[in-house]
Amino acid sequence: IELEETDWVIIRLALSVIATVLFIGLFLNSLLFITTLRSSNLRSTCNILIGWCSLFDVIHQVTEDYFLRSAFPLVFSVCSASG
Repeated sequence: IELEETDWVIIRLALSVIATVLFIGLFLNSLLFITTLRSSNLRSTCNILIGWCSLFDVIHQVTEDYFLRSAFPLVFSVCSASG
């Protein structure tokens, strides 16, 4: 496949946006999990489940889809715990 220069620019731009979103997601999810662990105000069931969801999201971003299936029960638990 031969690509023109504008195609390469678009590909580089798209990859940089994807990488930026990935690193922001990793940073913020990690920060949420660490904050949940360290803060004594966030010891409710709902907050702990949200922290675990963020941890599974970090693991999912750097590994395969296996850990995504582990987060689904936690998401449903958060919904039932907060309702």
